[in-house]
Amino acid sequence: NKRVMSKVFWDRCLCATNAALTARHLLAAMAHNDTMKLGLDQDEIVTQTDSLLEHKTMYEDLALNLLARCHADDKPRCQMLLRRQLPMWGDTSCIDVGLSIDSLTFITTKGFQSVLDSTWMGEMQIANSLYKVLLCMLLPVLIPLLIKFRNDEKPLHSDKKLEVKDSSQLSREPSKSDLAPSGGKTCFQQTREFMSAPITKFWYNAISYLGF
Repeated sequence: NKRVMSKVFWDRCLCATNAALTARHLLAAMAHNDTMKLGLDQDEIVTQTDSLLEHKTMYEDLALNLLARCHADDKPRCQMLLRRQLPMWGDTSCIDVGLSIDSLTFITTKGFQSVLDSTWMGEMQIANSLYKVLLCMLLPVLIPLLIKFRNDEKPLHSDKKLEVKDSSQLSREPSKSDLAPSGGKTCFQQTREFMSAPITKFWYNAISYLGF
């Protein structure tokens, strides 16, 4: 229960969220084992258990605050960090660690819930309402018109600076290739992604169950 030393190691680790969640789980297990010891002074056991639980709460707060700050700064990047598999942790992600230790406070955070919402919607944007999804389930021809997908379109210009060789390029009219979206999806791709989304499969199964 060396708090200062453990905090120094945590500050220097590469994946702070995974390390904090793991430390929280180990300290909780140590506190539980202390309560099972026999033949020791009861007051000493209570004092050490309380110290371990306080230490556990500290690391849990570190993980939650780090995740909340990352989610507030950049939501897509936060989801990427939670999903990323780390070789040094046995190719596990923050989501795997949070689920394995049954940390309810970690699961109920906004960052974790946004990952669940994104997984639930598949390749569709979270902004799509339920009534649009149900309507497209009945009339699949409306999928390209009503449903918005992630990465449908990419920016027309990259982050690199455009080099202008001739002043005439500034006054020329943009061509069709300049205006066309580079990441557009065909109707077949949109329909396939819509049908393969977990939310679509769930409602199809639920409606079929109620119908039969």
